Amino acid sequence: MSIELALCIGAGYWVDTKWGTSPWYLLTGCLFGFLILTWQLFRLVQSMSKPDESAPKPKTPEQKKNQNETHEK
Repeated sequence: MSIELALCIGAGYWVDTKWGTSPWYLLTGCLFGFLILTWQLFRLVQSMSKPDESAPKPKTPEQKKNQNETHEK
């Protein structure tokens, strides 16, 4: 994640030195890199908060009752 931020800042710095527009492209690179970092962090948190599909799902009270009835027979 930090690579994208560093690349955006570096690109902004490089453009500023090339065109003599300091600090505008550096600030734009910082902003763009921060937005990319925030988006990636958001996606990471979303993927970590999804329920595990391989984990057994909790049984509803109706399922437990049905299971008990089948074992009693």
